[in-house]
Amino acid sequence: MIIISKRRRGELKLVKSTYALGLVETIGFPAMIAAADAASKAADVKITSYQGADAGIVTIYIVGDVSSVQSAVFVGEEAAKK
Repeated sequence: MIIISKRRRGELKLVKSTYALGLVETIGFPAMIAAADAASKAADVKITSYQGADAGIVTIYIVGDVSSVQSAVFVGEEAAKK
Protein backbone atom coordinates (compact mmCIF):
# COMPACT_ATOMS: atom_id res chain seq x y z
CA MET A 1 0.00 0.00 0.00
CA ILE A 2 1.39 3.40 -0.90
CA ILE A 3 0.22 6.55 0.84
CA ILE A 4 0.71 9.95 -0.74
CA SER A 5 1.38 12.68 1.78
CA LYS A 6 1.66 16.38 1.05
CA ARG A 7 4.80 18.23 1.87
CA ARG A 8 5.14 21.95 1.51
CA ARG A 9 4.19 23.96 -1.56
CA GLY A 10 2.57 21.22 -3.57
CA GLU A 11 5.40 18.68 -3.31
CA LEU A 12 4.24 15.10 -2.88
CA LYS A 13 6.07 12.37 -1.00
CA LEU A 14 5.33 8.67 -1.41
CA VAL A 15 5.37 6.78 1.85
CA LYS A 16 5.36 3.00 1.80
CA SER A 17 3.13 1.38 4.38
CA THR A 18 3.15 -2.31 5.23
CA TYR A 19 -0.27 -2.74 6.77
CA ALA A 20 -2.61 -5.59 6.00
CA LEU A 21 -6.39 -5.58 6.35
CA GLY A 22 -8.30 -8.57 7.66
CA LEU A 23 -12.06 -9.02 7.83
CA VAL A 24 -14.15 -11.30 10.01
CA GLU A 25 -17.89 -11.55 9.33
CA THR A 26 -20.20 -12.80 12.04
CA ILE A 27 -23.90 -13.23 12.48
CA GLY A 28 -24.95 -11.18 15.48
CA PHE A 29 -23.32 -8.60 17.68
CA PRO A 30 -22.26 -10.93 20.55
CA ALA A 31 -20.30 -13.13 18.14
CA MET A 32 -18.61 -10.02 16.75
CA ILE A 33 -17.55 -8.92 20.24
CA ALA A 34 -16.13 -12.38 20.97
CA ALA A 35 -14.25 -12.46 17.63
CA ALA A 36 -12.83 -8.95 18.10
CA ASP A 37 -11.76 -9.69 21.66
CA ALA A 38 -10.01 -12.93 20.73
CA ALA A 39 -8.37 -11.40 17.64
CA SER A 40 -7.00 -8.40 19.50
CA LYS A 41 -5.57 -10.60 22.25
CA ALA A 42 -4.03 -13.10 19.81
CA ALA A 43 -1.68 -10.76 17.95
CA ASP A 44 -0.39 -7.20 17.72
CA VAL A 45 -3.29 -5.81 15.65
CA LYS A 46 -5.83 -3.02 15.90
CA ILE A 47 -9.56 -3.43 15.51
CA THR A 48 -10.31 -0.28 13.53
CA SER A 49 -14.08 -0.46 13.11
CA TYR A 50 -17.09 -2.62 12.54
CA GLN A 51 -19.93 -2.40 10.07
CA GLY A 52 -23.39 -3.85 10.31
CA ALA A 53 -25.36 -5.12 7.35
CA ASP A 54 -28.82 -6.56 6.83
CA ALA A 55 -29.88 -9.85 8.39
CA GLY A 56 -27.59 -9.39 11.41
CA ILE A 57 -24.28 -9.77 9.59
CA VAL A 58 -21.52 -7.72 11.25
CA THR A 59 -17.99 -7.27 9.86
CA ILE A 60 -14.95 -6.27 11.90
CA TYR A 61 -11.86 -4.70 10.31
CA ILE A 62 -8.45 -5.77 11.62
CA VAL A 63 -5.26 -3.86 10.72
CA GLY A 64 -1.63 -4.81 11.36
CA ASP A 65 1.29 -6.54 9.72
CA VAL A 66 0.53 -9.52 7.48
CA SER A 67 1.41 -12.39 9.80
CA SER A 68 -0.32 -10.80 12.80
CA VAL A 69 -3.50 -10.17 10.81
CA GLN A 70 -3.53 -13.74 9.51
CA SER A 71 -3.29 -15.21 12.99
CA ALA A 72 -5.79 -12.72 14.43
CA VAL A 73 -8.35 -13.51 11.71
CA PHE A 74 -7.92 -17.24 12.31
CA VAL A 75 -8.38 -16.88 16.09
CA GLY A 76 -11.30 -14.48 15.63
CA GLU A 77 -12.99 -16.90 13.25
CA GLU A 78 -12.65 -19.75 15.72
CA ALA A 79 -14.04 -17.61 18.56
CA ALA A 80 -17.02 -16.53 16.44
CA LYS A 81 -17.87 -20.16 15.62
CA LYS A 82 -18.38 -21.02 19.31
